[in-house]
Amino acid sequence: MLICYKLCQSKYIDFWLDNIHCYTVNDTDKSKTIKTDMLNPPVILIGTGIDKVQVSEDVNDAENITKFQKLFVFITHTCPLSILTLFQMTTLESIDMKALPGGLLVIALYNSDKLLTYSVSDKQRNEISVGGLTYSIAILDRNTVVVMLRDFDVVHSIAIVDIRQRQVIQHVDVTLDLPPYSYIPMFYTDDQLYISSHSGITVTDMSGTVDREIDLGFEPTDMCYDTKTARIYCIPNTREKLICIDRDGNTIFTFTDTGLTNPTRLTIP
Repeated sequence: MLICYKLCQSKYIDFWLDNIHCYTVNDTDKSKTIKTDMLNPPVILIGTGIDKVQVSEDVNDAENITKFQKLFVFITHTCPLSILTLFQMTTLESIDMKALPGGLLVIALYNSDKLLTYSVSDKQRNEISVGGLTYSIAILDRNTVVVMLRDFDVVHSIAIVDIRQRQVIQHVDVTLDLPPYSYIPMFYTDDQLYISSHSGITVTDMSGTVDREIDLGFEPTDMCYDTKTARIYCIPNTREKLICIDRDGNTIFTFTDTGLTNPTRLTIP
């Protein structure tokens, strides 16, 4: 489980971790209990905006970072979740982030023509130039991602990137009419890209040709795909519910709750 947030909003950490705790393994089901004293899912905390934290002039950056490290140590001991690593981003702001098998994070940065990769196992960072401002990321396989590229608010191409080799394999020109936001959700399945559009989902093949439009009557601000059930989960732009649909756009169920306030991102554990 990944949590990415601004450190200057750290007062919400306990609330976020409590929400994730509801997904921990049921200890009565011995077939699902992992072989360590850590509960599931583990948590990787990625703190952004540390440079925006207001501190006194006599406190240097190193001391400031140390304070937050102590904060995470405290959370580790008081929260029943396992925090695997702390990844600090200073002046960088992330748009999208995906986790590849083996604990490799791929991060699209705001107003940057580079992807940032971070290995959870050996704590190594690398940058990959992709030839355009990054928009969003979709995973193709364990080594490859697709990155949507833009010029200001206009999407002009996608880059297919080999993350292990740290190079762009191919650029594909696309012409899409997309909402003017810094993040446009998309996912890949069965040689097609499903991309959020003004009133639904645009489906393209890997050559950039539009295959079909799925009219939903709303704009998904985030969505993810469950490969086991072939279901798409969406947060509409009204941000007051979760909608589950099939790949043809038929609604399977809608989830609403008074405690579901302004949801922005979702993932499948």
